[in-house]
Amino acid sequence: MKKLILTTVALTIVLWSFCQNNSMTKSYIYKTYDEYKQDKPSVTLDHEKGDIIKYSFPAGMQTRLKTKTDDIVTVYKPGDIWGYKEKDILYRQFSNYKQKDLDWEFKCYFKVIYNKEVVIYSVGHIGVLPTENDYTMHYYSVDLNSDIKPINDENLNADFSNKPEIIKIIKEQTKK
Repeated sequence: MKKLILTTVALTIVLWSFCQNNSMTKSYIYKTYDEYKQDKPSVTLDHEKGDIIKYSFPAGMQTRLKTKTDDIVTVYKPGDIWGYKEKDILYRQFSNYKQKDLDWEFKCYFKVIYNKEVVIYSVGHIGVLPTENDYTMHYYSVDLNSDIKPINDENLNADFSNKPEIIKIIKEQTKK
């Protein structure tokens, strides 16, 4: 009986290690949309080997991505890449983005939170003044390679006037 239990435990550990999801231990950088579409990233980072992916200074500004692999640090400036995937979450870079409080244009990474009939994104913001709370804003695009737009009645009606079911999905997915 003891052998059976030990064998079962050993087999479970072996199977678990083989079935472990690589997407949670790796990050991928896509220089173009075609690389993403073909699942052929320019860069693959293995976090189990110590590879790192994070935002570069200034902290909290999602404009420059920094990687470290084999003691080589690479900084991806705005416009260098299309997007990246970390822990199975896709982030897409898009220009012509203005933060509402600052009316300041910059390129930023948008977190894909829904990707079916329409693509919905979220972007976390830090309150401008110390008395303001951090907040999240939501955006959408008709597909992963089209313009990202703020969610408002004007944009939704322009893109989906004949598809009220899409508007309903967007509003349901972005409820606070």
